Amino acid sequence: MTTGGVLKVFFQRCALLCKGNDGAALAITLAFMLPVCILFIGIYGVGEIVRQKIELQNAADAAAYSAAVVQADYLSRMATVNKAMAWTYVDLQKRSFDAAMDMFCEYIMKQFKSDYEKCQRLNRPCHMHVLGTNYNCGTDILVNNIVLNVTGNGLGLPLVAKKFNGQTGVDKALISQLYYVLAANLKGKGVVANLPKIYKYSYSIINMTKKLIDLHSEYPKKIKETARQVAVANMVECKDDYIINVTTGDEKLSFFFMTGSDDNEKAFISFADPTLKDFSPKSVFGAGTDDWIVRKGSLGFWRVYKQTSTHLHAKWDWFWTRWVHVQVADVSMHLPPIAPGGAYGRGHPEYHGYDFNIIKEGYPIGLLVTPAVPITLLPEFFGKSGSITVAIARKTPNPLAAFTPQGRSMTAPGILSAFNVSAAGGNRPEYMCAISSARAAYKQYNSDKKKKLESSEYTVGYVKADREKTWNLSETDWDAVFLPVRHAWDLCAGVSAAQTFVPDPLSGGNILKTVMLDKNNWTDKDGKKVDKKDLPDWENIKPPGGLVKDENSKDNKLDWEKLSKYLGH
Repeated sequence: MTTGGVLKVFFQRCALLCKGNDGAALAITLAFMLPVCILFIGIYGVGEIVRQKIELQNAADAAAYSAAVVQADYLSRMATVNKAMAWTYVDLQKRSFDAAMDMFCEYIMKQFKSDYEKCQRLNRPCHMHVLGTNYNCGTDILVNNIVLNVTGNGLGLPLVAKKFNGQTGVDKALISQLYYVLAANLKGKGVVANLPKIYKYSYSIINMTKKLIDLHSEYPKKIKETARQVAVANMVECKDDYIINVTTGDEKLSFFFMTGSDDNEKAFISFADPTLKDFSPKSVFGAGTDDWIVRKGSLGFWRVYKQTSTHLHAKWDWFWTRWVHVQVADVSMHLPPIAPGGAYGRGHPEYHGYDFNIIKEGYPIGLLVTPAVPITLLPEFFGKSGSITVAIARKTPNPLAAFTPQGRSMTAPGILSAFNVSAAGGNRPEYMCAISSARAAYKQYNSDKKKKLESSEYTVGYVKADREKTWNLSETDWDAVFLPVRHAWDLCAGVSAAQTFVPDPLSGGNILKTVMLDKNNWTDKDGKKVDKKDLPDWENIKPPGGLVKDENSKDNKLDWEKLSKYLGH
């Protein structure tokens, strides 16, 4: 039915009522209907305002929670990379130690074999034609013996010379070394087996470190953008008359890229498997770890060689002699090395790990091993630094404007203009606001708690590292939780007292006042910064009587503490 048809029926009914009892029926009807209509309009108006406030609060809640879900996703991904990096780091260090030992042994055996072949090539010992021929009389000890040098015949010295006879023991050593190298490679501990994986793991750690840096840099932008987009998506019945404030903590105070220290490395190793009972390097990396120490103070973890007197150390003595054998008539003369035509040589080589070109002091093996740089959370994350607070404000519209030709708007013409904010005598607030806070967190179930607390002090809670407390970012199943707005910037007391809050000295005061008066953080629905002059003057907007700072004062400024208590924020 058209509007004209409705009016025609209305006037027809009014005409009939006017004819009954001189219009008494019309008067009674109007006297009854007008209050009912006014009451209905008032109830509808109040309900519409409540509905709009609920819409505003729902949008703020959805925005804060969705941003916390994104935050939880980023933390879960960082923790997953941490765990993968920890596993890779442990295996990489083991293989690096094995490869270094194998390469050092191979290097030493080459040097030994070179000396041995030289001695075999140059050695011309004296054959004394006595019991026990082929005695090697040219020894490092005997070559300078006065009697031997003078007499040249070695008489009376066969027993001393006998202990230096031959070098069959060295040949056996070389054979056993070749067997050792072959066996080591078959077990995956040799150079052939380890070098490809050392390259692969080092490259993987480089990529994982880069991924953590990327996640860390994307983290704040994604959170803010998600909050804004979700807020806009939930304000479907509003026009462009609302503004959004997304306040997050300083991520620089939340995250910490770990540096080399013994305690930090234990915490890092625990990322790989929190159920381990012993995270000591000897237990995890195996024998010889004491000679490969964590490089202190540098970013990330890598183990470097520390030379001791007993590890990666080899020495031996070598000698050769060339005696002169002269036949005069039937007499064989055996002249010592100092005689014309004789010679001798000797050496005492000694090698250490630092003499090997792939082992440099203060650097990882051959510079192939790259540092693993995991990221952790600082305790401040569980205060202001990790919180997400979304505030949405809009001008209070005329609740009955929807019944006008222009639709929903701030004002309405005619009799409905009585519901405009400007016509309400200052008894209705010019703006309506909503605020909500959330953060990523995870629930620690009792079964997990018992298992983890029994495993090691490095698996749950705070770990002292370089005089600072560090939260181990090893949990890969983070979720989002709402926060009481009043405690959004307070520090959570810990895992066992999750509902206990301690004021954060870095919070900066009342959260409502700080967020609402931040003139640099309000944006429109498109993410464009709102000009300061277009922002509401929150402190000078007339508040309800119970929320003024001083009831006896004429300025009637808002008391933010009273407002916080009133809203439960």
